[in-house]
Amino acid sequence: MRGERGVRPRVVKLPVDKEKVPPELPLPGMATPLSPAEFPSFLTDPASSPAYLHLLLKQCEGLEVADHSLINSFDELQPKEAEYLSSRWGAKAVGPSIPSAYPDSRMADDTSYGFHLHTPMAAESKAWLDERPARSVVYVSFGSLATPESAQVAEVAEGLYSGGQPFLWVVRASEAWKLPEGFVDKAKGRGLLVTCSPQLEVLRHALRVELDDRGPQHRRAHGRGAAVVRPANQRQICRGRLARGHAGERGGHQGGAGEVRQGGDGRRQGLHDQGCKLEPQAHKAKKAMSQDGTSDRNIADFLAKLGLST
Repeated sequence: MRGERGVRPRVVKLPVDKEKVPPELPLPGMATPLSPAEFPSFLTDPASSPAYLHLLLKQCEGLEVADHSLINSFDELQPKEAEYLSSRWGAKAVGPSIPSAYPDSRMADDTSYGFHLHTPMAAESKAWLDERPARSVVYVSFGSLATPESAQVAEVAEGLYSGGQPFLWVVRASEAWKLPEGFVDKAKGRGLLVTCSPQLEVLRHALRVELDDRGPQHRRAHGRGAAVVRPANQRQICRGRLARGHAGERGGHQGGAGEVRQGGDGRRQGLHDQGCKLEPQAHKAKKAMSQDGTSDRNIADFLAKLGLST
């Protein structure tokens, strides 16, 4: 470990009391201050996400003594955070960690992570997408772990159907019971519901929008230039606030799944504009992973310290 070795880390007692936190709280190494309403739920209500909190805490174990730390991000996306993590733990940004065929095609046959938590409905998803115009489909996924409430699922269903655009919605088999009665039949022709989709292939179709409940998906979106609409989930409110801060946008934003209901040309133009804002980030991601890009150099530097070469 490099940087502040021996510095005693600050300990945060959980749960964090929102009433005792300043309206705008600057945090070490973060470019964007957070308001109490933007805190992730595992800080203010640890019992709401015990598995997620345990996962995060386990990930942080050993940082103080580790010789190397690698981050699934890239310097240009989060420059201040990358600089802080580098000075604090000697961490290096080596992302976005997606198969090489997607950012720069240096390895054209490298198209998959090689494993899936669920079996993707690849053929069905691809055939359906191929029948639709590019950048016309709303992609919806709550991820592999999130368990949205029935009311939130119903709200998303209503918004997707009334929004007027074709949609591909990933609903895990264990969550399908939360769909409104008759919605699957009602949505036929307008939307496709699958239990799992091949995300990278889906993004390769240049979809313009995602409604997602995961951090890594956000990085994949930056890598592919797709816009992101977030549900009203506290972890995503926090991530969305940070993402807007990096994009130069200010002000809070908690427009969750209900946003999707706002159909019409104005809403579609807004989604188009958001996607356009992310296009520069997509180019930066590709540049970072390309030969002699920042992530490429960080990977080479890490391997060199292990006596290896690229």
